[in-house]
Amino acid sequence: VADSGIEIYPNPSSSTLYIKKPANILINHVKIYDVTGKLITVTDGVAEVDASHLKVGVHKVLIETDKGTVQKSFVKK
Repeated sequence: VADSGIEIYPNPSSSTLYIKKPANILINHVKIYDVTGKLITVTDGVAEVDASHLKVGVHKVLIETDKGTVQKSFVKK
């Protein structure tokens, strides 16, 4: 989804990762992958994800919405 208006914060994060989105977009799934591409966490339809259990480092976040998929990255500290 190009120019979707979806943002993740705080970045870097040590505990909870929040997803800010326009009101007209619905989140279906949020998937977090580690630096090797291994799927770590999947959540359904929520705008916040517990990141406290993730290893320190860079992670890829795929946000699957009713309008398409958005890819973001964040740093776990």
